[in-house]
Amino acid sequence: MREKEIYNANKTQTGSTIHWQILFVAFFLFLGYGCNQSTYNKDVVARVNNHYLYLTDLAGLVPPGAPATDSLNVTRNYINGWIRKQTILQQAKNNLPEELLNFDKQLEDYRNSLIVYTYEKELVKQLLDTIISDEEISEYYLNQQENFELRENILLADFVIIEKDSADKKLVKKLILSDSINDHQKLEDYCKTFHAEYFLDEAEWIFFNDLIKYIPIKTYNQEQFLTQNKYVELTDSLNLYFMRIKDFKIKESISPLDFEKENIRMIILNKRKTQILEKMERELFEQVLETNQIEIY
Repeated sequence: MREKEIYNANKTQTGSTIHWQILFVAFFLFLGYGCNQSTYNKDVVARVNNHYLYLTDLAGLVPPGAPATDSLNVTRNYINGWIRKQTILQQAKNNLPEELLNFDKQLEDYRNSLIVYTYEKELVKQLLDTIISDEEISEYYLNQQENFELRENILLADFVIIEKDSADKKLVKKLILSDSINDHQKLEDYCKTFHAEYFLDEAEWIFFNDLIKYIPIKTYNQEQFLTQNKYVELTDSLNLYFMRIKDFKIKESISPLDFEKENIRMIILNKRKTQILEKMERELFEQVLETNQIEIY
């Protein structure tokens, strides 16, 4: 039978039958590992002492239609990994004292932790109010400003990076320095037309250290640079760089509210989650006390 016919005959097998390429790999590996005919079992792929890896364990490992070479590599790597893991596992079992092999308590503790975690997660999902108003965010910000000290310099900036050959310097400079919404849109359209890289977000603060990944600014004093520059135009062998600095905040000053909004939102959500869980624990404890379900001996 031709190879294509063999493939088609096995491609759509159902149930726990295995892709023909896995069968081929299994046979190949049996030869490689030196299994003899007296111990050969067609359902066994590999053995480490009295532990066996079966063909059914490889089901779904290789997607139908995968190239034969890929199937060989994936299956062979899986089987070799299983052998290494079983070898180390059995070595550990043979050398560790019995008291170190008893994981019943750890497994029970882990299972109990998973049960509690799953219950708490579902409870929070049902009860958590995820709507947080701007007023609530502002109030938290005003009351907790000492917790919003900047660790890095940040700035509000527009920048455009465009190849020298396609750049209209006068136009880009005019548009990037304009406060007109129409000019802002013209600049964005210009960047798209000439495939320029750009950042024109009016409200998103960025770290100075992130900015210099895009704009080749050379400075040993970021604070001085921010103080002395409102517009920057740079060039290198390939590109022209245009940047307008609209605002900035120096590290160790108070971070602006707009920069902290999402952070505050997550803080408030986490506080609500904690309150839900604490309330649940408190009420549950009071309930079991009232119904005499607790005794301490």
